[in-house]
Amino acid sequence: MNKAEIRDFHAKLPVGKKDWINSFTQITNLGEGKFAAEVNIGHRVFKHDGKWHKHILEDKRPDKDFILIRSAKCVVEVYPFYAKYYDVDYTETRLHEERWVVQRLFKAPNTWRDVGAWNPVMAVEEGADFIKVTVTYETDYGPFTIEYFQRDGNALKHNVAFKNTSGATETFRVVQRWSGIVGSKCNTKDAPHDIETPEEASFLRFHRPDKPAKKFTIAENLSGMLFNPDGSKKTEKCLQLPIKVESTGA
Repeated sequence: MNKAEIRDFHAKLPVGKKDWINSFTQITNLGEGKFAAEVNIGHRVFKHDGKWHKHILEDKRPDKDFILIRSAKCVVEVYPFYAKYYDVDYTETRLHEERWVVQRLFKAPNTWRDVGAWNPVMAVEEGADFIKVTVTYETDYGPFTIEYFQRDGNALKHNVAFKNTSGATETFRVVQRWSGIVGSKCNTKDAPHDIETPEEASFLRFHRPDKPAKKFTIAENLSGMLFNPDGSKKTEKCLQLPIKVESTGA
């Protein structure tokens, strides 16, 4: 389309109608020949079935056992006990399994045991600019909740909460486990290796050997679990290092 055709196209949009001329610019018809343009840095929309979207939520239950979250950053299938990640086009698996596990300190200083979790209850909430899928479990020590929060244009955020309501004094931790990562390198290094510094652990980039680190297949931003808003390092209730990146071979 030339400039005149593009101008005419937007002029014919109903008042209040939004359109994305590309993945960076959103045009809104304000009426009376006035338009608003919102220019964004980074992808904030994705194309599906010939249309631009900010997010898509599909509850596949009961035929399938998952809830689908699609965004401009990634695609996630949330199952009762794990999540599976895909690329934005929903054509390539990037992470086969992500699990969250509560562990109890069985023997000091560093012998931990998994706490059993059962009866997952899945809840869905969708707003004008967000999707939230919450999975709540029962354990012998108290409720365990995982929230998958997708704000339009942003990376997927996890909110994880566990509360010991058993009355017993125990030490717990929550472990995030990734299995089946597409990409044998992490932050340019071959697996297996340990990530020991907060600076390296703050952003993990997994990628294939033939791709540079900036062309990651999947990434995890952990900076909020390591640093305070003022940039100082957290010393309590924070990510425990090292992070172990292992390989089981092809």
